[in-house]
Amino acid sequence: MSISSLNFTTYDCFTDSIFGGNIGVIVWNSNNLNNDSMQKIAKEFNAPVTSFIIKKNDNEFTAKFFMPSSEISMCGHLVIGIFSHVSKNQNIKFKEYILNTNSETVKIIVEKEFNSLSTVMYNSKIAEEEILDIDEDFLLNALNINKKNISQSSKISVFNSGLKHALIRLEKHDILKNLSPDYKNLYTFCEKYNLDTVACFTQSSKNLKNFFTRDFCPLLGKNEVAASGTTNAAITSYLFKNQIIKHSSQRIIFNQGDEIGRSSKIISDIIIKNGELINLKIGGSAVLNYFGNINI
Repeated sequence: MSISSLNFTTYDCFTDSIFGGNIGVIVWNSNNLNNDSMQKIAKEFNAPVTSFIIKKNDNEFTAKFFMPSSEISMCGHLVIGIFSHVSKNQNIKFKEYILNTNSETVKIIVEKEFNSLSTVMYNSKIAEEEILDIDEDFLLNALNINKKNISQSSKISVFNSGLKHALIRLEKHDILKNLSPDYKNLYTFCEKYNLDTVACFTQSSKNLKNFFTRDFCPLLGKNEVAASGTTNAAITSYLFKNQIIKHSSQRIIFNQGDEIGRSSKIISDIIIKNGELINLKIGGSAVLNYFGNINI
């Protein structure tokens, strides 16, 4: 039996410090791997998400994304890791790339700063609200909170940004920090309504453009993730739809991961024109963690 060796790198994404953010694995030159092999490799690494890359040319790539239990169509934090790595040795301050995924073709912009980490921004889907008649009482019970903990100006909603998210805006940051979900019941809830994640968030009382997020995804094999581009893209769309942000183009910062010891910062840049959200970019930085070879 022949054995081939593939290079891989791991990045801590949506952070500027090692051991922060959301870790992700990038397996390069994956042309000859089938889905079954990719799933086995992802299960072996047991990272939140493992990506498999095929290079078309210096500016265009194809990626597939696998959690330990299943394939997903898109992974925001690994987009940051992939193009932090690709651009690392290119002596260009500003560079554009294309990434093809199962769900979309993504435009990436890398802004390189001298002697500092690159900032990677990518065009994200503007998430669409899906009308589902969910059992809110069951969800709140699974989260171990009650209705008075939810913001009275917003409703529990489901938004699809490539992954499907149930979104709950909480009244206070302390409620968010102290959440202790019943993951068995949360798994049952996600399975019943075909939801990829349940995300709770709150707005900073000191800076209205800062938010705090916790993202639970037991159905996908991880109880909680430290940073998620697709989730915070969905929350951005939710904020606009519910008129929590409006009338101007702006940069929003989502803070995530503190409760599980991996602080993250996710940037969301929005363009609003004539009262419509017309463009959404998600971004951040990533730090190389380790690298090696995998023999298959």
